[in-house]
Amino acid sequence: MIKKTGHNKDVTLAFGIVTKTDPLTVKLDDTGLETSTLVPLGHLLPAYYPAHIIFNDSLGQREASIMIDNELDQNDRVAVIYDDTDNKITGFILDKVEV
Repeated sequence: MIKKTGHNKDVTLAFGIVTKTDPLTVKLDDTGLETSTLVPLGHLLPAYYPAHIIFNDSLGQREASIMIDNELDQNDRVAVIYDDTDNKITGFILDKVEV
């Protein structure tokens, strides 16, 4: 946003809910507006990310590698940061929020 406007400006941190996934649309809690102009951060894009875990079970301590799918789905709660200058919403989906 700084690059686009050439200076730092106030932005709003808010929460919302994913109402559609194609196109990715979020309804903002604070305004009730729906927007498809928010860009998800890279870890929320459709992809699988490797993770290494250590767990204990009846066989003792073991290690495993798993793949985590963090893609956004309809009805996911999200944290967003946006600017609504000139009645146009520009911003990012920061992360999923546990309910």
